[in-house]
Amino acid sequence: MKIYIISLPGAASRRSHSAGQLQDANVEFEFFDAHTGQQALANGYEGRIDHKRWLLDTGRDSTPAEIGCFSSHRALWARCVEMDEPLMIMEDDFDLSDRFAEAVHETERAIDKFGFIRLQTERRARKRKVQRCGDMTLVCYTKAPHSLMCYAIGPRLARSLVDRTETMDAPVDVVVKKYWEFDHALYGLMPYSVDESHLSPDSCIPSRLKTKKNLITGIRRVTTKMSWHVRRIRFNFSQSSRSTGS
Repeated sequence: MKIYIISLPGAASRRSHSAGQLQDANVEFEFFDAHTGQQALANGYEGRIDHKRWLLDTGRDSTPAEIGCFSSHRALWARCVEMDEPLMIMEDDFDLSDRFAEAVHETERAIDKFGFIRLQTERRARKRKVQRCGDMTLVCYTKAPHSLMCYAIGPRLARSLVDRTETMDAPVDVVVKKYWEFDHALYGLMPYSVDESHLSPDSCIPSRLKTKKNLITGIRRVTTKMSWHVRRIRFNFSQSSRSTGS
């Protein structure tokens, strides 16, 4: 399973920090030159952004850096489809635990079956245990976390996400966490082996301020979030029913 690190070409300190850790873990990897917002917009992404939907999904407007981040992940999803094999995708502001190499090994063994496995820490997700993977535990998210610092993805899900994102209507992690839209459960491998580093607060995506909304837009945003809640519960119930054979 190839590992790609999304990183801006000029981000020398981030590249040095991430490369050193992966070399210490004896894990092979390749840098993927991240798209800047300007590059993504120049390549036609401006016409593919649904600004109204983005406002409803996030409460604010998109930023060029978010579009560049989205474009970078999407390009690797397309590469996954083209190669027809799973990939691991990382962002360059991570710290690795001493169990990362073990987690990569267990992910390689499980990714064909499960399609998406997250290795990154989270705080507010909800999850249920699925199975043991060696000395680690695979969980299924019943409420998916934000952030996409480290995850493995299979070709089938990658194709669904590429098709789903012909139009961009939210940041890339928000799109992925709405797993009911592409009918694919999301999984994590615990204990998590990837965490945010000291570089994370110095994000390449600048501060994102909420947009002032009129009453109608505010009401639509509330109903949008309520619909997510309902659809998530329905999907989780259908998944549970399938897994128990009922």
